[in-house]
Amino acid sequence: MDYAAVGLEEGFVQTRFGRIHFIHKPGKTATVLLLHGLGATVRTWERFMRDARFEAYAIDMLGHGESAKPQIDYTVDVQVSSLKAFVDAKCDARPFVMGNSYGGWVAAEYVLRNKAAGLIIEDGVVLDRYEQGMTGPAYISPESKAKFLDAVLMGNGNDRHAMESIIDNYSGMRADAISRISAPTLVMWGRKDDVIRVEAAERLHTLIKGSALIILENAGHVPHFSDAEEAAAKVAGFVNGVIDEGKDHSKG
Repeated sequence: MDYAAVGLEEGFVQTRFGRIHFIHKPGKTATVLLLHGLGATVRTWERFMRDARFEAYAIDMLGHGESAKPQIDYTVDVQVSSLKAFVDAKCDARPFVMGNSYGGWVAAEYVLRNKAAGLIIEDGVVLDRYEQGMTGPAYISPESKAKFLDAVLMGNGNDRHAMESIIDNYSGMRADAISRISAPTLVMWGRKDDVIRVEAAERLHTLIKGSALIILENAGHVPHFSDAEEAAAKVAGFVNGVIDEGKDHSKG
């Protein structure tokens, strides 16, 4: 795709795991990193980024899209490490980190382990599957897992080994770990999410002290794609609010 035609830049960052592919919307305000869900790619963020009123980087996580696909065990630790390498290479200040679905788990783990300006969890696979009330088909049976894999491997450059490894390594975060998140946090959820019920958003909001909660009434599991303009506006409002309240220490 010609990203330049829609005002976006494209590039790669080298990490010890291989290259990380990204698209970038320049801006003069806070930087927001955008992490897709399992089986998705940076392409899901294009409309959101065009509507965004802040600098944004969307990355293809390891095993996805145009990023490297090493034959390794795809744990959340690996994804967090590669994200840290990306931040060190591209971000002059501490970024906000936003993740959808599986990317929400990676974002939350990153913010728990590293300094960040803030966290946005969008319909995120964050709580462990039993507490969260997971209903997604990829986590139920071998047959539905195979069906899910077939769907996410169609024409988007994803790697079967990586997808299987991510699913096999899924555990989510314990409630006591989530409650240690201290960065300013927005929990944003689609009311019509049929993968992770909206009750999970309320649970995360309760666990993360001082967090904000926004429910998008007409959105499903991927609001940044289905309701890009509204989702981008809500994120911009949160980011600007954090900065206005003096909670953003990214320059310090």
